[in-house]
Amino acid sequence: MGRWADGVATLLVGATLAWQAGCGASAPAPGPRAEVPPAPGDAQPATPHRPALRFVPAGTFVRGGDPHSTFPERFDRTHTVTLTRPLWVMATEVTRAQYAALTGRSPAWPDGCGPSPCGPDVPVDRVSWWDAVAFANALSAQEGRPACYALQGCEGTPGTGCPDGSLCRFGEFQCAEITWDRACTGYRLPTDAEWAHAVRAGTTGVHYGPLDDIAWHADNAGALKPVGQRRPNAWGLYDLLGNATEWCWDWFGPYPDGAVTDPIGTPMADFKEPVRVLRGGSAQNTPKWANAASRSWWNPRGRGEHIGFRLVRTAGASPASAPLTDPPATP
Repeated sequence: MGRWADGVATLLVGATLAWQAGCGASAPAPGPRAEVPPAPGDAQPATPHRPALRFVPAGTFVRGGDPHSTFPERFDRTHTVTLTRPLWVMATEVTRAQYAALTGRSPAWPDGCGPSPCGPDVPVDRVSWWDAVAFANALSAQEGRPACYALQGCEGTPGTGCPDGSLCRFGEFQCAEITWDRACTGYRLPTDAEWAHAVRAGTTGVHYGPLDDIAWHADNAGALKPVGQRRPNAWGLYDLLGNATEWCWDWFGPYPDGAVTDPIGTPMADFKEPVRVLRGGSAQNTPKWANAASRSWWNPRGRGEHIGFRLVRTAGASPASAPLTDPPATP
């Protein structure tokens, strides 16, 4: 898997030894202490299996308004969204090293970084939506957290389906049914609304700074770059615009007419097969896709060059919600 993967394995051994080292039995027990709520942008450190996490508060914002939308009156009408769940959000996209450290596999195309070899710190790409939800469950298990997704009728192996060194359109892993426990505090994909709230970080425009300062796109990159090299937003999140396009939970469909709370996208009848939302544009896309309102879509089994993901987890106790079961996978 290469020298960088060996380095990840060394980090894992060190992390295991650190967990085994305990405090002396004679240490006094700490007294009660009031818990200080996290502030926007507060961080939890990275591990070999995932990026650092940044705190994103609940709140209300205006979603939609893509200036380049072909059908703004249907797909991008502006509307008010209220989110009731504060989140811990990965500060960057999941990297190739982190994906390999957790799963032992590397679905990314070796030549995805243009003339320069891809290193361990570029986003893992060529991951399907199904690969991303499988990674979320695996990461939750690795950290002793509850799995947010119940997968039924699965076939194939996550992160596989394309011959090594080649490109292909679809991965082999998919499930007949997925149920999301919306009260779960393990790792999961963000909803479209959560992603849109996180990228804006309290701003109201489609960019939180000059585009070349905050995003890798076709005009200043053309290929994947190591994560975290552009300027972060006010909540410490990098590369939400550009670098790798990111999967969200939602099916792609029209936005609602009025104000909504904790919305979840539903499948749209216009498509022959339901498709999932992709956000943020990529280093291969023209700059117009790198904006906080732009959405694209693909088959959940799709494994495209420059398609990656980042995960979130609900911070603290989650509001009670009924589990959400999605329709069967499409071929």
